[in-house]
Amino acid sequence: MDWSELLPELLDAILGKLTEFTDNLCFRSVCHSWQNIAKSHGMPPSIPWLYLPQNPVATNLQFYSFSENKVYKIPFPEAQDSQIIGSASGFLLIVGCLKNPKVLMINPFTGTKAHLPYVGHYDQYIQWDYSGSIVVTNYGCLKAKGGVYCRPGDHSWSGIDALADCLIHRIVHKAGSFYVLDYRTPVFYVLDDKMPNLTRIIRIPQYDPKYCQLFVFPDAILLSTHYYRNELPTLMPNSFDPMKQLS
Repeated sequence: MDWSELLPELLDAILGKLTEFTDNLCFRSVCHSWQNIAKSHGMPPSIPWLYLPQNPVATNLQFYSFSENKVYKIPFPEAQDSQIIGSASGFLLIVGCLKNPKVLMINPFTGTKAHLPYVGHYDQYIQWDYSGSIVVTNYGCLKAKGGVYCRPGDHSWSGIDALADCLIHRIVHKAGSFYVLDYRTPVFYVLDDKMPNLTRIIRIPQYDPKYCQLFVFPDAILLSTHYYRNELPTLMPNSFDPMKQLS
C-alpha cells in the first residue's frame, strides 16, 4: 500500500491533528487523494498571516506567520505593476495599473483565480468583501454614492438599489449577509448575499464613521471605535452588537 491508498478515516484523523496552515498545505501536496480529502475539510482555524508591503515591480509576495514567527516568500507574478487591495475568504483582490488593466481575485496558495470587470485604477478607499459566490464593493463608485456587485465571470458590475444613496465606509460578510456601514449616517445596511437584497437597517449609537472599523469573528461582528489622544469624545457606557440587533 502506498500513501495514496490510505483509508479516508485515517486521513481524517491526521487532518484533525493539523492546526497550522502550512501543515495543511504540506498535507495537500502529498498526492491527489490527500488533496481531495483536505479540500473537503477546508483550512483549519488559525491566526491570519500578515501581508508585507513590497516593491510594486516585485514578482513575489511576502507573508509573516505570527504563530511560526517566520516570513514566507511566495512566487506571484500577478502582483507585478498591481496593487493588493485586501483579502477575503482566502482570496486577494488585485487591481492593475493603467498599463496593466485588470481586477483579479486570486488565492496565492492554491492558484485559484477569478477575473472581475475592470472599471478604473486603484483607489485607497475601495471597500469590498466576498461571500464565496458574489463580490460587493464600492469599486467604480468612488466619486459618487452607491454600491455594486458581481459574480466571478461576470462582464460588468450591477448596481445595488438599496445602496443607491449610501456612501460606503466599510463592508464585511458573515453567515449569508453583507454588513455595510454608511459614512454619513449611523446605520448598518444588512444585505443578503444572493442578489444582494436589503434585509434590514440597524441604527448605531454614538457613530463617528471616520474612527470605526469592522472585524468578523466566528460568532460575532465587532464594531471598533478608535480615537487619537487629543480627539477623545465623551462616551456613554453602552455596547452595540449588530448580530443581536438582527434577532
